[in-house]
Amino acid sequence: MRYFLIFLLLISPTFAFGHGGGLDSDGGHTNRSTGEYHYHKKVTDYERSEYGRWRDVDRDCQNTRHEVLIGSSAESVQFKTEKQCLVVSGLWIGLYTGNIFSNARQLDIDHVVPLKEAHISGASGWTKEMKRRVLTMKTIC
Repeated sequence: MRYFLIFLLLISPTFAFGHGGGLDSDGGHTNRSTGEYHYHKKVTDYERSEYGRWRDVDRDCQNTRHEVLIGSSAESVQFKTEKQCLVVSGLWIGLYTGNIFSNARQLDIDHVVPLKEAHISGASGWTKEMKRRVLTMKTIC
């Protein structure tokens, strides 16, 4: 009986997973019965530090986050110091809520998809270089 069960597991991935669908390169698949996508690989714990810090690619003292804040403010921004590196206030309108923000610290503008969600959805398997590269992308949403 034991050999029969092993045989069934070897020849039937559907039986092994309890539902149809092979695994993709991320270790997940769509359940044919429910249409839901899920993973069979264990996802490592999310560590924000693995994704690096904001970079100042053009070396003007404003990192990508502050350049996005400057570019997306509906009015002139105010800086922390005369050097004009760090944005502290401006006027931003929430894309989905319509809420108005004036304090730059209130904004989570850095990713269309939060890093933790990206991590859970497959970025956990990326190299450190790939993880850090996402912080150099300049996108205004």
